[in-house]
Amino acid sequence: MERPKPLISVIIPVYNVASYLVPCLESVCAQTYSNLEIVVVNDGSTDGSLAIVQDFSARDSRMVLVDKENGGLMSARRDGLFRSTGEFVFWLDGDDYISLDCVEKLYDAVASNGCDVASAQRVRVRQEYISADGFMVPGVKSNREFLDILLLHRHVTVGGKLYRRSLWTELIYCEDISLGEDFLLNLELALNPSMPSVVFVDDAFYFYVQRPGSMIRLKDSFPYLENFMKRIAEITDVPNDYGEGLKASVVAERALRLYVYIKKGRNEWYGDAPLCAEVRNEVCLYEKELRRMIPGVVVSSVKLYPKKRNKTLINLMGTVMRLRQSMRRRHLEFDPTGVMLPPSAKLPVRHKLKKRR
Repeated sequence: MERPKPLISVIIPVYNVASYLVPCLESVCAQTYSNLEIVVVNDGSTDGSLAIVQDFSARDSRMVLVDKENGGLMSARRDGLFRSTGEFVFWLDGDDYISLDCVEKLYDAVASNGCDVASAQRVRVRQEYISADGFMVPGVKSNREFLDILLLHRHVTVGGKLYRRSLWTELIYCEDISLGEDFLLNLELALNPSMPSVVFVDDAFYFYVQRPGSMIRLKDSFPYLENFMKRIAEITDVPNDYGEGLKASVVAERALRLYVYIKKGRNEWYGDAPLCAEVRNEVCLYEKELRRMIPGVVVSSVKLYPKKRNKTLINLMGTVMRLRQSMRRRHLEFDPTGVMLPPSAKLPVRHKLKKRR
């Protein structure tokens, strides 16, 4: 007799995303994997999001509404996990949506490969076009390989990943960190010896909607960057089996993190801050290894940043790299328009997709 499939908790933090919430909830309620618990955490929304969730929950008994005062994304994630009861958890942001067979294919991948985590391929959805968001070659990655993927700023989010719930029991939720908190959670998990491997699934799609006003588009502050870097150091300084082999990857992450701050032209110049000098020295020490791991413009920018007169040159180099990345992302190695989507999801049609061979 076939063993019943386990309960999977889909956890959706929601804050003021009323204009995007319907396709998100539609995509979950219509999943081909039916043994779901849908936990929606309304984090003090003021724009009508709560009414939309209440309407869906009245029609689908699997939906559980957690209505709370605004406490930030980390708080919403923690409360959603606490309320959930599934053997696995799947994270979905309230302004994104997924293909209708996404959860089923992720679970099948976990079950057939003996992994504790399965990751969907991510698709960026903009008003003008759709593009790949860090496409990963399908297959099983070791814990160490997943760690390097994270440290090189690929697939850093928890959205679009199916996790065995037991992995989340001892994670630290830093509620003062609201931008990049996904990366910190995944970093803790990747350094957990009880998570042996991650499988990337070929054709389960997570549609990441890039919208005006989202946190990823907010201006960074340097004190926030310092706090974030401190938390990274706390996580990576714990004893692990990787030893010095991890050091260059951690330096690469720190260089990328500083570069993200630098390339946002509206941010204040802090080139003479101790943190910048520290990262620059690390980059110079590991420069040979780093140039094989991350774009050369990142290495050059971090080395140039201490001199304020170099900022114009850094911005120019960054603009060129972003244009190249944008064009490269648009040549998808897959066709996400061919999968089952929720009724209200609308993908741009102007961009010609590169078909899979």
